[in-house]
Amino acid sequence: MKGNEVKRLNFIMKKDWTQFKSGSVSSWINAYGIQKKLTFVLNNSEINSNSRILDVGCGSGIFSQLLAAYSSNIIGIDIVNRTEIINNCKDNINLSLMSAEKLGFKEKTFDLVIMMEVLEHIPDVDFALKEVYRILKDDGKLIASTPNKLFPFETHKIKIGSMNINEGVPVFPLLPQKLRNRFETARVFTAKGLRKKLYKHVLIIQEIKYFLPSLDGLERGYLAHQPKLLQLIRMIFECIEKSILKYMGMTIIFVAEKVNK
Repeated sequence: MKGNEVKRLNFIMKKDWTQFKSGSVSSWINAYGIQKKLTFVLNNSEINSNSRILDVGCGSGIFSQLLAAYSSNIIGIDIVNRTEIINNCKDNINLSLMSAEKLGFKEKTFDLVIMMEVLEHIPDVDFALKEVYRILKDDGKLIASTPNKLFPFETHKIKIGSMNINEGVPVFPLLPQKLRNRFETARVFTAKGLRKKLYKHVLIIQEIKYFLPSLDGLERGYLAHQPKLLQLIRMIFECIEKSILKYMGMTIIFVAEKVNK
């Protein structure tokens, strides 16, 4: 990540931090995790100043603002009204209240669609992917990340009746989907399942990577005063991400290209 992006990221993190982390519309801002995802995006797309980019489920607008350093045509959409974010956005970013299942754009509008930690929350994933295909230009790309079913700890809350259990429940991601359906608040995916689902909508996956936890929460908590230990753990994680154990990573991130029917 370039110096100007790091400065922008630090600025966003410090500015209105309480707004970002409060309420149901918030997104936890993972600096290290976002750096890795941004690097993947930049390495797997040909973004230039004229690229039209749609950030679906833009959340706190972090990705939209970082990508604004590369393109002058960014649109971020979310189903939750984020009026507190609008004033912080650059002029080349437009935010809209919109569902991923009903994208109000013409066919072949965008060069790139970003969906970071979004697919697992969409009620009808197939319909959303159909919409993505429709609005992508020929040879346009979708870059998305999702929870990995092979990661042994649940990354979202579990709902049992009226009780919510916080994320981190072991083994739950590995349970049969029929059983998960009764308690999950977000889906999990396998690489094979994603390839099959995207292929159905003529979106062909070109590359998949697996990311282990970014540990950004620990960086601000237990390991706040132990940067060397944190750095060591992250180095170990990066080695694991290059080994056979990568398939048990927490996050799947992929790039898929639109192919003409």
